[in-house]
Amino acid sequence: MTDPDAITILCSGRELTGWTRFEAESHVLVPADAFSVELGALADGDMALLRELGDVQIRIGSETIFTGRIDEVADSGGAGYAATSIDGRDNAADLVDGEIPPVDMASATILQLARAACSGFGVAVLSETGAAESRTAARKSNPGETAWDLIDRYARKAGAFARMDARGRLVLFEPDYDQGPAFEIVRRIAQDTSGNNAVSWAARFSRVRYSHVTVTGRTEEVSHTATDSELTAAGIYRPRAIADYEIETIAAARTRAQREIALGRVRGLSVRYTLDGFRDGSGNLFAADTVCRVTDERLGLDEDLYVVSTRYACDETGRSTEVTVCRKGSLS
Repeated sequence: MTDPDAITILCSGRELTGWTRFEAESHVLVPADAFSVELGALADGDMALLRELGDVQIRIGSETIFTGRIDEVADSGGAGYAATSIDGRDNAADLVDGEIPPVDMASATILQLARAACSGFGVAVLSETGAAESRTAARKSNPGETAWDLIDRYARKAGAFARMDARGRLVLFEPDYDQGPAFEIVRRIAQDTSGNNAVSWAARFSRVRYSHVTVTGRTEEVSHTATDSELTAAGIYRPRAIADYEIETIAAARTRAQREIALGRVRGLSVRYTLDGFRDGSGNLFAADTVCRVTDERLGLDEDLYVVSTRYACDETGRSTEVTVCRKGSLS
């Protein structure tokens, strides 16, 4: 019987066999998702292939979960043993590492800017949000700025995010908090625990963020202050002021201020759960940029949360997925 979750690791189009462990992550906020592979025995020609530091694609069953390139290959051994490890990142790696040539585009949309910045790196760009069509009078790169920094800077001003999809394309998007829960995470401790599916967890609650963020643009009149209602309700006053001279309208200042508050709320609650396998009860892969239902009696959670990242892993102990969640609206 065919294993629906069989893992295929392709290097420059050729399958690598003899691997003993792999990990691959997908994160909404962190660019250049990483992967790692450990190999025992190498097939003929594998080392020559790995030395090329070529393209990598990882599949679970028939579904591609990762597309990127090898950053580093390490090989070691001695009498009676040998070990090889591969580390790399998705197609955002060059965008994150490489300084972009000067960009000066008048009245360009975010989508046009992103495509111009990615063209030299061979990275395709898609849009899933109308915010990518917003324009300003001019869009310029800063000296020493990377392509990713340029795209991220202007996307966030418009209320959008950038991430890489499993096929290695850059996607401009906004989180969809209205989508129904894709799966459920259950951890009961009081009565019936038979439905628990969380193998382990790591939670962090924090108030190390700002209660008020004021963003001022090109002039003092272009200004907006956003507040974190959770902190203000607790009587906490911790203001922050940001000057952004590229902001030309109060609406843009409002977007930036609300974004800074939202990113602080991500730090306010973050829980990482480890789940068995790669799929939910409906047979769908656990995935970032989805919503899940969390029932956790220890943490006092019984609500829908946003999945900000996943990490697939497999070794001799089995298959698992780390799922990191935060409150809905935290990235708006």
